[in-house]
Amino acid sequence: MEASNDNTLLAQWLAGTISEANRKVLSETVDLDALSKKLALVDEFTVPDYNGAAIWEKIEDKKNNPQRKVRQLLRPLLATAAAILGFMMIWFFWSGDNIVELAANTGEKIEFMLPDSSTLYLNAGTKATYNADNYLNERTIHLEGQGFFSVKKGSLFVVKTDRGNIRVLGTTFDINTRGHKIFAACYSGKVAVEKNKQQVVLTADEIVLEKDGALQKITVPSSDKPEWIDGLSRFEKVPLNLVFEELARQYSVVVQYEIDLTGREFSGVFPHNNLDNSLKLICGAMNLNFTKKENIITIK
Repeated sequence: MEASNDNTLLAQWLAGTISEANRKVLSETVDLDALSKKLALVDEFTVPDYNGAAIWEKIEDKKNNPQRKVRQLLRPLLATAAAILGFMMIWFFWSGDNIVELAANTGEKIEFMLPDSSTLYLNAGTKATYNADNYLNERTIHLEGQGFFSVKKGSLFVVKTDRGNIRVLGTTFDINTRGHKIFAACYSGKVAVEKNKQQVVLTADEIVLEKDGALQKITVPSSDKPEWIDGLSRFEKVPLNLVFEELARQYSVVVQYEIDLTGREFSGVFPHNNLDNSLKLICGAMNLNFTKKENIITIK
């Protein structure tokens, strides 16, 4: 987005006149939630009501006192300047880090090119962020959800997640920060998975599982990329509620339950291009029924 257009949309947002479409456009480059919180600090720079007639009357009453007249004229201007200065200071500190957010909404998968020409493929319902100001010096990505990385060789590349960190130099690998057992899978090169002072080094065709807080490495059949990129979700003894959560992300639906799924696990696959078939595959294997009304799925 061009800076001038960005400023225009920001002015509309501040004035409360921005359309929902333009708000979505602006939110791609500006963290509006963070800005709203920081703008709350401006409240202390209160600008008094400007009553021109009253001020003029006071000037006439005090016309024999030039010094007082000047002070009277400057008060509203100084108050306004204080408010503007406060906003400028908050804006300066807010925009100190140029954070770029990449996101794939429910029901979509998106591929992004990073500043070093590495590529990142985000699965549905996933968000990744990086600091554009220092990315080329410190290649660091924060990931929430699931992403497949193809990293250009060069300096250290780090992916930070709430389940642990992955460090690489040049490789292709998949990370899943959700509740599945598989945490990271290496498709080429070498990656180091780190969590709670544990480190497991993966090479091609190896994955790391997380069980009871411990990292476990196993070998899997050879492949060049995860199946979800080609529109297929595969599970091996995964809690059934997590399987339905993934289905909800892929099809942008709401799944609700009339039965307790505690302790039940699913092994199998479902495609991302046919909701009815996916529900039949899962529910048929688990001896469940379902109903569908608009975008709400009820499991029985």
